[in-house]
Amino acid sequence: MVSALNFLHARRVCGRMAESVTGSSCGGTFFDSLLTPAIQRVDRSAATVQAPVACGDAMNATRSPASTERALLLVDVFSHFRFEDGHDLSEALLRTAPTIAALVSQCRRRSEPVIYCNDNFQRWHDSWREVLAYTASEGLPASSHLLEVLYPASEDIVLLKSRHSAFYHTQLVPLLEHLGTKELCIAGAATDACVLCTAIDAHVRGYRVIIARDAVAAATEERHARALAQMADSLGLCVEPGEAWLSTADA
Repeated sequence: MVSALNFLHARRVCGRMAESVTGSSCGGTFFDSLLTPAIQRVDRSAATVQAPVACGDAMNATRSPASTERALLLVDVFSHFRFEDGHDLSEALLRTAPTIAALVSQCRRRSEPVIYCNDNFQRWHDSWREVLAYTASEGLPASSHLLEVLYPASEDIVLLKSRHSAFYHTQLVPLLEHLGTKELCIAGAATDACVLCTAIDAHVRGYRVIIARDAVAAATEERHARALAQMADSLGLCVEPGEAWLSTADA
């Protein structure tokens, strides 16, 4: 379609040039005879290609999520785990998966947004679906299980990130502004890395941050406990079970 518009622009410009020289608009007819077949070819080819949706691979844009002040943010719940301490992290995340799944289910039932923000593993040409499939095909056994238990639904929103924080060069900020979100419950992995960085970034941006302590995981219990203590004691964030966060909506 862009090419077609360029053709039309050329026709108008050339038509005006011919009119200024000949005193008539016959130039337009002449250029029509040259450009029309090309325009028709472009239009026909464009009609066979679906226009990309803005944020198409970053979000499930089948329908807009309901505006709400609360949202559940899942950080790096999908991974291949092929890195140092990856096996230990995968086992810890598997243990938290039922709690994460319960949080997700309750938020969907209440029409509260469920937002996934997952590492892209430097797969810059892949959609989020392809990234998730990659984790299952190349990852440890836990990778496939997590995909089965926690795979995004059509109403969920999926973002990809390239660094630790879910806020770093992603669409998360404009998304939360669009939703009117003021409170984020964070779950996922790892407690002492991507969850911690995301929580700090959310805190400095003025969001009320809740860490679902039974829905986050680290490679060791010591690292998990240390990160939770830092977020609670140094940052003053609310660290509580996921069920406690859910219950505040009913109060």
